[in-house]
Amino acid sequence: MKHGSEALQQSFCNDLACCLDNADAPREAQEMHRHAIELAPRAGRPDEAATACTNLATSLRNCGDMQGAMAQLLQARRHALGYDEALGATWHLDLATLAILRDLGRFDEALRAGELALLSLAQHPVALPVGHGHLACLWLHLGQGARARQSLLAAQAVPVRVFLQARLAQLQGRLAVALDRPARASFTQAQALAPQAGRTVLQSMIALDHALVLPPEQALAVPQEVVQRGERLGYAGVALAGRIRAARFARLAGQTDQARQWARAALDTPPDIEPDDLYRGELWLQAALALRAGGAKAAARDAADIGANWVRQRAQAQVPAPFRDSFVHRNPVNRDLLALAG
Repeated sequence: MKHGSEALQQSFCNDLACCLDNADAPREAQEMHRHAIELAPRAGRPDEAATACTNLATSLRNCGDMQGAMAQLLQARRHALGYDEALGATWHLDLATLAILRDLGRFDEALRAGELALLSLAQHPVALPVGHGHLACLWLHLGQGARARQSLLAAQAVPVRVFLQARLAQLQGRLAVALDRPARASFTQAQALAPQAGRTVLQSMIALDHALVLPPEQALAVPQEVVQRGERLGYAGVALAGRIRAARFARLAGQTDQARQWARAALDTPPDIEPDDLYRGELWLQAALALRAGGAKAAARDAADIGANWVRQRAQAQVPAPFRDSFVHRNPVNRDLLALAG
């Protein structure tokens, strides 16, 4: 690689980084992403600098570092918008911005990013299902089931690769849960289509959702495995999501001491780590329920109060006025958190 031109070296680093991400080697991938970012300006390729920053943001998001991912997106935007010839790279950037703003709970900004992403994707229709899938997840957070259904229908209007079929089936299951309808068929389909090698983030999150339709004793083994794998590979956000669901399944299985331990482990996760692809409010809801079941009533009240205050603050500061009522009352996690705190 060192004997090639800087443009060739940059392209090699970028491709290798993406392969490493898909092969579940995020630490090595992020090192290669940074090399690609450094080489792009020297190669005279601002568009590639924007793409490499966006790819690094996605890799950091996979590890639960949403703030670090957001910083890379801002850098990508500076690279892309500073040069006319780089504007063609912004569709990937717009998609990543939508997903990361959503996962940070910056819902108002995420909606605006979603509008921009759909405009960008008009020139790249092959990626439209990804954009509609991100929007469906955002609408679910906002308690907008009908809009989530519309986004999923739009995502399924064109053929997609198998791993994306798995993701869309997973979102169908989440929609069913939000509407209090049977979700087994969708989650079972998602589990059957989930990648068996690589793409551990997607595979893990589908497994955690599929466990919702299993008996609690059987379900509990799933997040335990997800936590072990997430910690081993460096996916801190996946590991946090596993701890949250482990607290839930242990409580439902009547293993209250274990549920309390998982709840404390989830709450003790560094605050700059976001649960990957899991609504943030579920952390406080499941922790409060598990702590209460385990006899730690004061800690349970504290967790419920923190979560309820987060919901109220988000509703006022980060949710557009037309969606505040649905965010509070039709997002089932928010509804249960507020009831528990009350």
